[in-house]
Amino acid sequence: MSKLTDFKCLVFDCYGTLIDWESGIINAFQPLLSRANKTDSITRTDLLKLFVQVESAIQDANPTMLYSDVLAKVHSTVASDHFGVPASSEEDAAFGASIANWEPFPDTRNALRRLSKHYKLVILSNVDRASFAHTKRKLEDSAGFTFDLILTAQDIGSYKPDLRNFQFALNKVKEEWGVEADQVMPTAQSLFHDHVPANKLGLKSSWIAREGSVVGAKESDLEERGVKVTYTWKFATLGAMADEVERQSGATMTDIYRGAGFDFSNAVRNNHLESKGIHLPKATSTGTTIVGCLFKDGIVLGADTRATEGPIVADKNCEKIHYISESIRCCGAGTAADTEFTTALISSNIEMHALSTGRKPRVVTAMTMLKQMLFRYQGHIGAALVLGGVDATGPQLFTVHPHGSTDKLPYVTMGSGSLAAMAVFESSWRKDLERQEAIDLVAAAISAGIFNDLGSGSNVDVCVITKDRTDMLRNYLTPNERGLKERTYIFRRGTTAIKKETIRKFDVTDELVLSTGTGDAMDTS
Repeated sequence: MSKLTDFKCLVFDCYGTLIDWESGIINAFQPLLSRANKTDSITRTDLLKLFVQVESAIQDANPTMLYSDVLAKVHSTVASDHFGVPASSEEDAAFGASIANWEPFPDTRNALRRLSKHYKLVILSNVDRASFAHTKRKLEDSAGFTFDLILTAQDIGSYKPDLRNFQFALNKVKEEWGVEADQVMPTAQSLFHDHVPANKLGLKSSWIAREGSVVGAKESDLEERGVKVTYTWKFATLGAMADEVERQSGATMTDIYRGAGFDFSNAVRNNHLESKGIHLPKATSTGTTIVGCLFKDGIVLGADTRATEGPIVADKNCEKIHYISESIRCCGAGTAADTEFTTALISSNIEMHALSTGRKPRVVTAMTMLKQMLFRYQGHIGAALVLGGVDATGPQLFTVHPHGSTDKLPYVTMGSGSLAAMAVFESSWRKDLERQEAIDLVAAAISAGIFNDLGSGSNVDVCVITKDRTDMLRNYLTPNERGLKERTYIFRRGTTAIKKETIRKFDVTDELVLSTGTGDAMDTS
Protein backbone atom coordinates (compact mmCIF):
# COMPACT_ATOMS: atom_id res chain seq x y z
CA MET A 1 0.00 0.00 0.00
CA SER A 2 1.30 3.42 -0.89
CA LYS A 3 2.03 6.03 1.75
CA LEU A 4 0.83 9.61 2.00
CA THR A 5 4.40 10.73 1.50
CA ASP A 6 4.53 9.07 -1.94
CA PHE A 7 2.53 11.96 -3.43
CA LYS A 8 3.78 15.34 -4.56
CA CYS A 9 0.56 17.32 -4.98
CA LEU A 10 -2.69 17.67 -3.02
CA VAL A 11 -5.80 18.85 -4.87
CA PHE A 12 -8.21 20.36 -2.35
CA ASP A 13 -11.89 20.93 -2.54
CA CYS A 14 -12.26 24.19 -0.62
CA TYR A 15 -15.83 24.57 0.65
CA GLY A 16 -16.61 21.76 3.05
CA THR A 17 -12.97 20.66 3.39
CA LEU A 18 -11.19 23.88 4.32
CA ILE A 19 -14.15 26.23 4.81
CA ASP A 20 -17.25 25.55 6.94
CA TRP A 21 -19.64 26.35 4.10
CA GLU A 22 -22.63 24.67 5.74
CA SER A 23 -22.61 27.12 8.64
CA GLY A 24 -22.06 29.93 6.15
CA ILE A 25 -25.12 28.91 4.12
CA ILE A 26 -27.29 28.54 7.23
CA ASN A 27 -26.28 32.01 8.45
CA ALA A 28 -26.93 33.54 5.03
CA PHE A 29 -30.44 32.05 4.95
CA GLN A 30 -31.45 33.55 8.30
CA PRO A 31 -33.11 36.75 6.96
CA LEU A 32 -35.23 34.69 4.53
CA LEU A 33 -36.14 32.12 7.20
CA SER A 34 -37.22 34.89 9.53
CA ARG A 35 -39.36 36.57 6.86
CA ALA A 36 -40.95 33.25 5.88
CA ASN A 37 -41.51 32.20 9.53
CA LYS A 38 -39.43 29.07 8.91
CA THR A 39 -36.81 29.59 11.63
CA ASP A 40 -38.19 26.83 13.84
CA SER A 41 -40.06 24.71 11.31
CA ILE A 42 -37.19 23.64 9.06
CA THR A 43 -34.14 21.77 10.35
CA ARG A 44 -30.54 22.47 9.44
CA THR A 45 -30.33 19.13 7.62
CA ASP A 46 -33.49 19.72 5.58
CA LEU A 47 -32.42 23.25 4.64
CA LEU A 48 -28.98 22.12 3.47
CA LYS A 49 -30.44 19.24 1.44
CA LEU A 50 -32.90 21.66 -0.17
CA PHE A 51 -30.01 24.03 -0.96
CA VAL A 52 -27.93 21.27 -2.60
CA GLN A 53 -30.90 20.01 -4.61
CA VAL A 54 -31.60 23.48 -6.05
CA GLU A 55 -27.91 24.31 -6.49
CA SER A 56 -27.16 21.10 -8.42
CA ALA A 57 -30.05 21.68 -10.80
CA ILE A 58 -28.90 25.24 -11.52
CA GLN A 59 -25.26 24.18 -12.04
CA ASP A 60 -26.24 21.33 -14.38
CA ALA A 61 -28.36 23.70 -16.48
CA ASN A 62 -25.84 26.57 -16.38
CA PRO A 63 -22.28 25.15 -16.18
CA THR A 64 -20.66 28.49 -17.05
CA MET A 65 -22.66 30.63 -14.62
CA LEU A 66 -20.54 32.39 -11.97
CA TYR A 67 -20.93 30.80 -8.56
CA SER A 68 -22.03 34.07 -6.94
CA ASP A 69 -24.84 34.18 -9.52
CA VAL A 70 -25.63 30.51 -8.80
CA LEU A 71 -26.02 31.35 -5.10
CA ALA A 72 -28.24 34.31 -5.92
CA LYS A 73 -30.46 32.15 -8.13
CA VAL A 74 -30.64 29.45 -5.44
CA HIS A 75 -31.85 32.06 -2.97
CA SER A 76 -34.44 33.36 -5.40
CA THR A 77 -35.70 29.84 -6.20
CA VAL A 78 -35.90 28.72 -2.56
CA ALA A 79 -37.68 31.93 -1.58
CA SER A 80 -40.34 31.85 -4.31
CA ASP A 81 -40.81 28.15 -5.13
CA HIS A 82 -40.33 26.59 -1.69
CA PHE A 83 -41.07 29.26 0.91
CA GLY A 84 -43.67 31.27 -1.01
CA VAL A 85 -42.06 34.64 -0.21
CA PRO A 86 -40.36 36.06 -3.32
CA ALA A 87 -37.02 37.78 -2.59
CA SER A 88 -35.81 41.08 -3.97
CA SER A 89 -32.82 41.27 -6.29
CA GLU A 90 -30.88 42.97 -3.49
CA GLU A 91 -31.54 40.05 -1.14
CA ASP A 92 -30.51 37.56 -3.83
CA ALA A 93 -27.30 39.51 -4.48
CA ALA A 94 -26.50 39.65 -0.75
CA PHE A 95 -26.87 35.87 -0.52
CA GLY A 96 -24.61 35.48 -3.56
CA ALA A 97 -21.94 37.62 -1.87
CA SER A 98 -22.19 35.79 1.49
CA ILE A 99 -19.27 33.54 0.56
CA ALA A 100 -17.02 36.34 1.83
CA ASN A 101 -18.33 35.63 5.34
CA TRP A 102 -17.76 31.85 5.36
CA GLU A 103 -15.09 30.95 7.92
CA PRO A 104 -12.34 28.28 7.87
CA PHE A 105 -12.49 25.23 10.14
CA PRO A 106 -10.33 25.74 13.27
CA ASP A 107 -7.58 23.35 12.12
CA THR A 108 -7.41 24.45 8.47
CA ARG A 109 -4.75 27.16 8.43
CA ASN A 110 -2.26 25.35 10.64
CA ALA A 111 -2.76 22.07 8.76
CA LEU A 112 -2.22 23.74 5.37
CA ARG A 113 0.97 25.37 6.64
CA ARG A 114 2.30 21.98 7.76
CA LEU A 115 1.24 20.20 4.57
CA SER A 116 2.84 22.91 2.42
CA LYS A 117 6.25 21.63 3.58
CA HIS A 118 5.58 18.28 1.87
CA TYR A 119 3.30 18.99 -1.13
CA LYS A 120 2.25 21.42 -3.80
CA LEU A 121 -1.14 22.76 -2.70
CA VAL A 122 -3.81 23.09 -5.41
CA ILE A 123 -7.37 24.42 -5.05
CA LEU A 124 -10.01 22.88 -7.36
CA SER A 125 -13.31 24.38 -6.32
CA ASN A 126 -16.84 25.11 -7.53
CA VAL A 127 -16.47 28.85 -7.16
CA ASP A 128 -15.66 31.97 -9.16
CA ARG A 129 -12.40 33.88 -8.93
CA ALA A 130 -13.80 37.02 -7.26
CA SER A 131 -15.56 35.05 -4.54
CA PHE A 132 -12.52 32.88 -3.84
CA ALA A 133 -10.35 35.97 -3.41
CA HIS A 134 -12.10 36.58 -0.06
CA THR A 135 -11.50 32.98 1.02
CA LYS A 136 -7.86 33.11 -0.10
CA ARG A 137 -7.22 36.08 2.18
CA LYS A 138 -8.85 34.30 5.14
CA LEU A 139 -6.69 31.21 4.62
CA GLU A 140 -3.32 32.67 3.65
CA ASP A 141 -2.99 35.91 5.66
CA SER A 142 -0.20 35.45 8.24
CA ALA A 143 -0.60 31.65 8.01
CA GLY A 144 2.89 30.93 6.69
CA PHE A 145 1.94 29.37 3.33
CA THR A 146 0.44 30.18 -0.08
CA PHE A 147 -1.49 28.02 -2.53
CA ASP A 148 0.63 26.95 -5.48
CA LEU A 149 -2.26 26.79 -7.96
CA ILE A 150 -5.90 27.92 -7.85
CA LEU A 151 -8.43 26.48 -10.31
CA THR A 152 -12.08 27.55 -10.19
CA ALA A 153 -15.22 26.50 -12.03
CA GLN A 154 -15.01 29.87 -13.80
CA ASP A 155 -11.58 28.94 -15.19
CA ILE A 156 -12.75 25.52 -16.43
CA GLY A 157 -16.30 26.26 -17.54
CA SER A 158 -17.96 23.45 -15.59
CA TYR A 159 -18.78 22.38 -12.05
CA LYS A 160 -17.68 19.26 -10.18
CA PRO A 161 -18.37 16.34 -10.28
CA ASP A 162 -17.78 16.84 -14.01
CA LEU A 163 -14.65 14.90 -14.96
CA ARG A 164 -13.47 17.84 -17.04
CA ASN A 165 -12.56 19.70 -13.84
CA PHE A 166 -10.22 16.95 -12.64
CA GLN A 167 -8.73 16.34 -16.07
CA PHE A 168 -8.07 20.07 -16.37
CA ALA A 169 -6.34 20.04 -12.95
CA LEU A 170 -4.19 16.99 -13.82
CA ASN A 171 -3.09 18.56 -17.10
CA LYS A 172 -2.27 21.86 -15.37
CA VAL A 173 -0.24 20.17 -12.62
CA LYS A 174 1.78 18.21 -15.19
CA GLU A 175 2.30 21.33 -17.27
CA GLU A 176 3.44 23.43 -14.28
CA TRP A 177 5.63 20.96 -12.36
CA GLY A 178 5.84 17.74 -14.38
CA VAL A 179 3.87 15.86 -11.73
CA GLU A 180 2.14 12.75 -13.06
CA ALA A 181 -1.45 11.78 -12.19
CA ASP A 182 -0.37 8.95 -9.86
CA GLN A 183 1.44 11.52 -7.70
CA VAL A 184 -1.66 13.70 -7.32
CA MET A 185 -4.08 13.07 -4.45
CA PRO A 186 -7.54 14.69 -4.28
CA THR A 187 -8.22 15.68 -0.66
CA ALA A 188 -11.83 16.54 0.02
CA GLN A 189 -14.89 16.19 2.25
CA SER A 190 -17.55 15.65 -0.42
CA LEU A 191 -17.74 12.03 -1.54
CA PHE A 192 -20.05 12.84 -4.47
CA HIS A 193 -18.26 15.90 -5.88
CA ASP A 194 -14.66 14.73 -5.44
CA HIS A 195 -14.12 11.08 -4.55
CA VAL A 196 -16.53 9.60 -7.12
CA PRO A 197 -14.75 11.44 -10.00
CA ALA A 198 -11.38 10.48 -8.48
CA ASN A 199 -12.47 6.81 -8.55
CA LYS A 200 -13.41 7.10 -12.22
CA LEU A 201 -9.99 8.52 -13.07
CA GLY A 202 -8.15 5.89 -11.00
CA LEU A 203 -6.81 8.42 -8.51
CA LYS A 204 -6.10 7.62 -4.89
CA SER A 205 -7.82 10.08 -2.55
CA SER A 206 -8.01 11.22 1.06
CA TRP A 207 -11.44 11.75 2.66
CA ILE A 208 -11.62 14.55 5.26
CA ALA A 209 -14.85 13.41 6.91
CA ARG A 210 -15.55 16.57 8.98
CA GLU A 211 -17.76 15.11 11.71
CA GLY A 212 -21.12 16.86 11.86
CA SER A 213 -21.24 17.70 8.16
CA VAL A 214 -24.58 17.04 6.45
CA VAL A 215 -23.86 17.23 2.74
CA GLY A 216 -21.61 14.71 0.98
CA ALA A 217 -20.53 13.04 4.21
CA LYS A 218 -22.47 9.75 4.15
CA GLU A 219 -21.58 6.75 2.01
CA SER A 220 -25.10 5.39 2.54
CA ASP A 221 -26.59 8.38 0.69
CA LEU A 222 -24.61 7.44 -2.43
CA GLU A 223 -25.41 3.73 -2.11
CA GLU A 224 -29.13 4.56 -2.14
CA ARG A 225 -28.53 6.23 -5.52
CA GLY A 226 -26.58 3.24 -6.80
CA VAL A 227 -23.23 5.02 -6.65
CA LYS A 228 -20.27 3.19 -5.16
CA VAL A 229 -17.38 5.23 -3.78
CA THR A 230 -13.98 4.29 -2.38
CA TYR A 231 -11.14 6.28 -0.90
CA THR A 232 -7.61 5.42 0.16
CA TRP A 233 -7.39 7.29 3.47
CA LYS A 234 -9.94 8.72 5.87
CA PHE A 235 -9.30 11.42 8.48
CA ALA A 236 -11.66 13.23 10.83
CA THR A 237 -9.94 16.58 10.21
CA LEU A 238 -7.27 18.05 7.97
CA GLY A 239 -5.10 18.45 11.08
CA ALA A 240 -5.24 14.69 11.64
CA MET A 241 -4.03 14.15 8.08
CA ALA A 242 -1.15 16.58 8.64
CA ASP A 243 -0.20 14.62 11.78
CA GLU A 244 -0.05 11.37 9.82
CA VAL A 245 2.00 12.95 7.03
CA GLU A 246 4.55 14.18 9.55
CA ARG A 247 4.63 10.76 11.22
CA GLN A 248 5.20 8.97 7.91
CA SER A 249 7.85 11.44 6.82
CA GLY A 250 9.75 10.67 10.03
CA ALA A 251 10.52 14.35 10.51
CA THR A 252 10.44 14.94 14.25
CA MET A 253 10.96 18.31 15.85
CA THR A 254 14.44 17.17 16.90
CA ASP A 255 15.30 16.30 13.30
CA ILE A 256 14.05 19.60 11.95
CA TYR A 257 15.63 21.88 14.54
CA ARG A 258 18.87 20.10 15.34
CA GLY A 259 21.05 22.65 13.61
CA ALA A 260 22.80 25.69 15.03
CA GLY A 261 20.93 28.88 15.86
CA PHE A 262 17.62 29.53 17.56
CA ASP A 263 15.44 26.51 18.44
CA PHE A 264 11.76 26.94 17.56
CA SER A 265 10.66 23.39 18.34
CA ASN A 266 8.36 24.66 21.09
CA ALA A 267 6.55 26.77 18.51
CA VAL A 268 5.99 23.65 16.41
CA ARG A 269 4.72 21.83 19.50
CA ASN A 270 2.33 24.68 20.34
CA ASN A 271 0.93 24.74 16.80
CA HIS A 272 0.41 20.98 16.99
CA LEU A 273 -1.47 21.29 20.29
CA GLU A 274 -3.65 24.09 18.89
CA SER A 275 -4.51 21.94 15.85
CA LYS A 276 -5.78 19.33 18.34
CA GLY A 277 -8.06 21.90 19.96
CA ILE A 278 -5.83 22.43 23.02
CA HIS A 279 -5.56 26.17 23.44
CA LEU A 280 -2.45 27.71 24.94
CA PRO A 281 -2.83 29.18 28.44
CA LYS A 282 -3.36 32.89 28.48
CA ALA A 283 -0.75 35.07 30.18
CA THR A 284 -1.87 36.50 33.49
CA SER A 285 -2.23 40.26 33.33
CA THR A 286 -0.02 42.06 35.85
CA GLY A 287 -0.17 45.67 37.01
CA THR A 288 2.32 48.09 38.55
CA THR A 289 3.48 51.69 38.47
CA ILE A 290 7.20 52.30 39.11
CA VAL A 291 9.06 55.57 38.53
CA GLY A 292 12.31 57.34 39.18
CA CYS A 293 13.77 60.82 38.71
CA LEU A 294 16.96 62.78 39.30
CA PHE A 295 17.11 65.65 41.76
CA LYS A 296 19.87 68.00 42.80
CA ASP A 297 21.60 65.63 45.22
CA GLY A 298 20.66 62.18 43.99
CA ILE A 299 17.83 59.87 42.93
CA VAL A 300 14.23 59.36 44.06
CA LEU A 301 12.51 56.08 43.20
CA GLY A 302 8.84 55.24 43.74
CA ALA A 303 6.45 52.33 43.43
CA ASP A 304 2.89 51.37 44.28
CA THR A 305 2.28 48.36 46.55
CA ARG A 306 -0.49 46.37 44.84
CA ALA A 307 0.30 42.86 43.55
CA THR A 308 -2.31 41.39 41.21
CA GLU A 309 -3.12 38.00 39.70
CA GLY A 310 -5.31 38.99 36.77
CA PRO A 311 -8.51 40.37 38.37
CA ILE A 312 -7.42 39.33 41.88
CA VAL A 313 -5.50 41.59 44.30
CA ALA A 314 -3.02 39.13 45.79
CA ASP A 315 -1.19 41.56 48.08
CA LYS A 316 -2.16 45.10 49.03
CA ASN A 317 1.19 46.10 50.52
CA CYS A 318 4.03 44.32 48.76
CA GLU A 319 7.51 45.81 48.35
CA LYS A 320 8.52 46.59 44.79
CA ILE A 321 11.72 48.56 45.55
CA HIS A 322 14.45 45.93 45.83
CA TYR A 323 17.90 46.13 47.40
CA ILE A 324 20.91 45.87 45.07
CA SER A 325 23.58 47.54 47.20
CA GLU A 326 23.80 50.26 49.84
CA SER A 327 23.54 53.00 47.25
CA ILE A 328 21.64 51.18 44.46
CA ARG A 329 17.98 50.17 44.42
CA CYS A 330 15.80 48.59 41.72
CA CYS A 331 12.02 48.92 41.23
CA GLY A 332 10.35 45.91 39.60
CA ALA A 333 7.25 45.61 37.41
CA GLY A 334 5.90 42.50 35.77
CA THR A 335 5.91 39.07 37.39
CA ALA A 336 6.58 39.56 41.10
CA ALA A 337 8.63 36.38 41.52
CA ASP A 338 10.75 37.22 38.46
CA THR A 339 11.54 40.73 39.67
CA GLU A 340 12.31 39.57 43.21
CA PHE A 341 14.63 36.71 42.31
CA THR A 342 16.30 38.57 39.44
CA THR A 343 17.18 41.52 41.66
CA ALA A 344 18.29 39.18 44.47
CA LEU A 345 20.63 37.37 42.08
CA ILE A 346 22.12 40.61 40.75
CA SER A 347 22.46 41.96 44.31
CA SER A 348 24.52 38.88 45.19
CA ASN A 349 26.66 39.28 42.07
CA ILE A 350 27.20 42.99 42.78
CA GLU A 351 28.39 42.18 46.30
CA MET A 352 30.81 39.58 44.91
CA HIS A 353 32.01 42.15 42.37
CA ALA A 354 32.59 44.73 45.10
CA LEU A 355 34.55 42.24 47.20
CA SER A 356 36.72 41.16 44.28
CA THR A 357 37.48 44.70 43.08
CA GLY A 358 37.65 46.40 46.47
CA ARG A 359 35.61 49.30 45.14
CA LYS A 360 32.09 50.59 45.62
CA PRO A 361 29.95 49.13 42.79
CA ARG A 362 28.71 51.38 40.04
CA VAL A 363 25.11 51.58 38.86
CA VAL A 364 26.12 50.90 35.26
CA THR A 365 27.67 47.59 36.39
CA ALA A 366 24.35 46.47 37.88
CA MET A 367 22.56 47.65 34.75
CA THR A 368 24.90 45.61 32.52
CA MET A 369 24.40 42.49 34.62
CA LEU A 370 20.63 42.88 34.47
CA LYS A 371 20.43 43.52 30.73
CA GLN A 372 22.73 40.60 29.89
CA MET A 373 20.70 38.23 32.05
CA LEU A 374 17.33 39.34 30.68
CA PHE A 375 18.51 39.30 27.06
CA ARG A 376 19.66 35.71 27.54
CA TYR A 377 16.07 34.68 28.27
CA GLN A 378 14.49 36.76 25.45
CA GLY A 379 11.68 38.22 27.53
CA HIS A 380 10.60 34.98 29.20
CA ILE A 381 11.61 36.49 32.52
CA GLY A 382 8.86 39.04 33.12
CA ALA A 383 10.95 41.73 34.78
CA ALA A 384 10.64 45.39 33.74
CA LEU A 385 12.98 47.37 35.97
CA VAL A 386 13.81 50.92 37.02
CA LEU A 387 17.37 50.95 38.34
CA GLY A 388 18.74 53.93 40.22
CA GLY A 389 21.62 54.83 42.48
CA VAL A 390 24.53 57.10 43.23
CA ASP A 391 28.17 56.10 42.66
CA ALA A 392 31.52 57.73 42.00
CA THR A 393 30.20 59.19 38.73
CA GLY A 394 27.13 60.76 40.35
CA PRO A 395 23.42 59.86 40.27
CA GLN A 396 22.45 57.32 37.57
CA LEU A 397 18.96 56.28 36.47
CA PHE A 398 18.14 53.47 33.98
CA THR A 399 15.20 51.44 32.75
CA VAL A 400 15.76 47.79 31.83
CA HIS A 401 13.11 46.13 29.68
CA PRO A 402 12.27 42.40 29.84
CA HIS A 403 14.14 41.70 26.58
CA GLY A 404 17.28 43.43 27.86
CA SER A 405 17.09 46.83 26.18
CA THR A 406 17.92 49.85 28.39
CA ASP A 407 17.34 53.60 28.54
CA LYS A 408 19.10 56.32 30.52
CA LEU A 409 16.94 59.37 31.20
CA PRO A 410 16.46 62.07 33.87
CA TYR A 411 13.01 60.66 34.72
CA VAL A 412 11.48 57.31 33.84
CA THR A 413 8.28 55.31 34.34
CA MET A 414 7.39 51.66 33.74
CA GLY A 415 4.49 49.31 34.33
CA SER A 416 0.84 49.39 33.37
CA GLY A 417 0.38 52.79 35.03
CA SER A 418 3.42 54.31 33.35
CA LEU A 419 1.52 56.59 30.97
CA ALA A 420 -0.36 58.33 33.76
CA ALA A 421 2.86 58.70 35.75
CA MET A 422 4.77 60.01 32.73
CA ALA A 423 2.15 62.73 32.26
CA VAL A 424 2.99 64.01 35.74
CA PHE A 425 6.74 64.01 35.08
CA GLU A 426 6.43 65.68 31.68
CA SER A 427 4.35 68.48 33.12
CA SER A 428 6.27 69.09 36.39
CA TRP A 429 9.83 67.75 36.34
CA ARG A 430 12.68 70.26 36.05
CA LYS A 431 16.40 70.15 36.53
CA ASP A 432 17.94 70.51 40.04
CA LEU A 433 14.80 69.77 42.06
CA GLU A 434 15.12 69.97 45.82
CA ARG A 435 14.80 66.75 47.82
CA GLN A 436 11.24 67.34 49.02
CA GLU A 437 10.12 68.58 45.60
CA ALA A 438 11.42 65.39 44.02
CA ILE A 439 9.72 63.23 46.66
CA ASP A 440 6.42 65.03 46.14
CA LEU A 441 6.73 64.70 42.35
CA VAL A 442 7.43 60.96 42.57
CA ALA A 443 4.53 60.49 45.01
CA ALA A 444 2.23 62.38 42.64
CA ALA A 445 3.36 60.26 39.68
CA ILE A 446 2.72 57.01 41.57
CA SER A 447 -0.65 58.34 42.74
CA ALA A 448 -1.58 59.08 39.12
CA GLY A 449 -0.85 55.45 38.28
CA ILE A 450 -2.81 54.20 41.30
CA PHE A 451 -5.95 56.16 40.41
CA ASN A 452 -5.82 55.73 36.62
CA ASP A 453 -4.69 52.10 36.26
CA LEU A 454 -6.68 49.13 37.56
CA GLY A 455 -3.53 47.06 38.03
CA SER A 456 -1.86 49.63 40.29
CA GLY A 457 -3.11 50.54 43.72
CA SER A 458 -2.83 50.65 47.51
CA ASN A 459 0.08 52.72 48.89
CA VAL A 460 3.08 54.75 47.72
CA ASP A 461 6.64 53.65 48.56
CA VAL A 462 9.50 56.12 48.05
CA CYS A 463 13.26 55.62 48.18
CA VAL A 464 15.72 58.55 48.31
CA ILE A 465 19.36 57.82 47.41
CA THR A 466 22.18 60.33 47.86
CA LYS A 467 25.95 59.88 48.00
CA ASP A 468 25.86 59.73 51.80
CA ARG A 469 22.77 57.67 52.61
CA THR A 470 19.71 55.82 51.37
CA ASP A 471 16.30 56.46 52.94
CA MET A 472 13.49 53.97 52.36
CA LEU A 473 10.16 55.69 53.01
CA ARG A 474 7.82 52.73 53.29
CA ASN A 475 4.12 53.62 52.85
CA TYR A 476 5.01 57.28 52.33
CA LEU A 477 1.40 57.85 51.25
CA THR A 478 -1.58 55.63 52.05
CA PRO A 479 -4.35 57.05 49.86
CA ASN A 480 -6.47 53.90 50.00
CA GLU A 481 -6.82 53.24 53.70
CA ARG A 482 -9.80 51.11 54.55
CA GLY A 483 -12.49 53.12 56.31
CA LEU A 484 -14.85 52.00 59.00
CA LYS A 485 -17.71 49.83 57.89
CA GLU A 486 -21.07 51.56 57.94
CA ARG A 487 -22.56 48.68 59.90
CA THR A 488 -21.46 45.51 61.59
CA TYR A 489 -22.21 42.05 60.30
CA ILE A 490 -22.26 40.10 63.55
CA PHE A 491 -25.15 37.65 63.73
CA ARG A 492 -26.48 36.26 66.97
CA ARG A 493 -25.74 32.67 67.82
CA GLY A 494 -28.20 30.27 66.27
CA THR A 495 -29.07 32.40 63.23
CA THR A 496 -27.83 29.63 60.95
CA ALA A 497 -29.30 26.27 61.85
CA ILE A 498 -27.02 23.28 62.44
CA LYS A 499 -28.12 20.50 60.10
CA LYS A 500 -26.02 17.73 61.60
CA GLU A 501 -23.62 17.29 64.50
CA THR A 502 -21.14 14.46 64.90
CA ILE A 503 -18.74 14.06 67.82
CA ARG A 504 -15.84 11.64 67.51
CA LYS A 505 -13.73 10.67 70.52
CA PHE A 506 -10.08 9.69 70.15
CA ASP A 507 -7.90 7.89 72.69
CA VAL A 508 -4.41 9.38 72.61
CA THR A 509 -1.60 7.07 73.79
CA ASP A 510 2.00 8.22 74.27
CA GLU A 511 4.62 5.55 73.67
CA LEU A 512 8.39 5.93 73.94
CA VAL A 513 10.47 3.60 71.74
CA LEU A 514 14.17 3.27 72.48
CA SER A 515 16.52 2.26 69.68
CA THR A 516 18.84 -0.64 70.55
CA GLY A 517 20.59 -0.80 67.20
CA THR A 518 24.18 0.24 66.67
CA GLY A 519 24.33 2.99 64.12
CA ASP A 520 27.35 4.26 62.23
CA ALA A 521 29.79 6.17 64.37
CA MET A 522 30.16 9.89 63.73
CA ASP A 523 33.12 10.80 61.57
CA THR A 524 35.25 13.12 63.71
CA SER A 525 38.37 13.00 61.58
